[in-house]
Parts: sequence; C-alpha cells; structure tokens
Amino acid sequence: MLRQRRDAAGARKILFSARDCYLAAEVFSTLFPGEPSAYIHVSREVLFSGGAAERDYLLQCGLRDSLVCDIAATGSSWHGFAHRHDLRVRLFTLVFIDNWPLARVAPQDVVASEKLDFAFALRSSALKNYSPGIEVLNPAPHGTALGVTATGSFFSPRLSPSSEFDPQLVSVLIQCHNTAIALLRKDRAEVTAEMATPPATVLTNLVEAISASPLLISLGKQLQWPPSFGPMTN
Repeated sequence: MLRQRRDAAGARKILFSARDCYLAAEVFSTLFPGEPSAYIHVSREVLFSGGAAERDYLLQCGLRDSLVCDIAATGSSWHGFAHRHDLRVRLFTLVFIDNWPLARVAPQDVVASEKLDFAFALRSSALKNYSPGIEVLNPAPHGTALGVTATGSFFSPRLSPSSEFDPQLVSVLIQCHNTAIALLRKDRAEVTAEMATPPATVLTNLVEAISASPLLISLGKQLQWPPSFGPMTN
C-alpha cells in the first residue's frame, strides 16, 4: 500500500518520520532492501518552528522527490512547514486525525492544500475507537526531535534527553520489535505478498482493537493526549 502511494504520488523515496515510524522504517527496509528510504528526525516542534537548518536538512534527505510517511497525523504541521518554506510535500499517514478540535489547520484545508499532497488509509472520525495506543506500540529508543544543528553540509539532530515512557517499557518494546524484524527476514517473500494490498477492514479492526485496550490507553495518557501545552500540530 505504501509503495503504491509512493508511485502514485510520483515520488522516488520514502521518508519515515520520527518517532512513530521508527519500527515502520526498519520493517520497510527489511521487506524491500533495495528501495530508497530513510528515517528523518522531525517532530511537531521542528515542523512548526524550524528554520533554514531544518528545511535544508529535510531537503538533503530528499524531501522534494520523496513521500513522507507517518502513523497518525492531522497534517497541520506539514501543512504549515510546506507553506512557510514554499515547498511541495507529499504526505501519507495510516490514520488521518480529522476530528481533533484543537488542530491548527482545518481538515478540509489540509486535504485541499496546493502545497501538501496528502493521502491516508483511515479517518479517525470513521473509527469506533481511536486513542494514542497505536503510538505506545511504536516507540523509538530516543527522545523527540528538538531541531537540527548544521555543520557545513552535515546535519546533526538535537534530541530530547528523555522519553515520555519508562525506559524499561521502551526497552521491552524495542526488544519485541527486534524479534519481529528477525521473523520478517525469514518469511519476507510471503509477508510482502500479503501486505501488498491490505483490506481496509483489516487496518480498521487493528487500529480499533489497539485503541480499545485499557492498558494502552492508560499508557497513552503519558503522551499528553490531548496535549496540555496548546493546540496539536502534527
């Protein structure tokens, strides 16, 4: 599905956004080792307030001819980034959060933007349940991106020193991810064939099941959902 969207958008490469796509980036490179992809250090803060260094970093990563992938998003941050820097951005997200009242950009404006080529598999408004549980299951072993530092033509991400979650929880989840990746390598051909066109009902049932988990919901509260610091912008 992701590869089909990349080709339909006329992109050459897939950029997996931090931190939710940490696992997805590794899954993709495992299943399709010869296809261009990269993991980019972005966040709501970076996209909302980033300047020339953040813009140049993303351009160096191949933003102009890439499809950016996210797990769940309102599209607001990328919408703002694309318009502020006068760039065309191709964005795909598994879940389009289209019913969040604090989103900085109205969902219809995100979809209609001339700067943002936006596509998604599911709408949060069409799901029986939606919670940040899906984000709990997709952690990264590093803190959120705060920006990038340019040294000549090289860019180094500045990361928050800590995560919202207990380090032991993150460690266990990363171990589970590593085990899953090892299994994928053994059955890569079969998995690739099955994942080519996953039915929408399968994706819907998966997201709704994760969102209905009391444990994941309780852990998701650590992600400040809804954010207490102001309007959500991812």
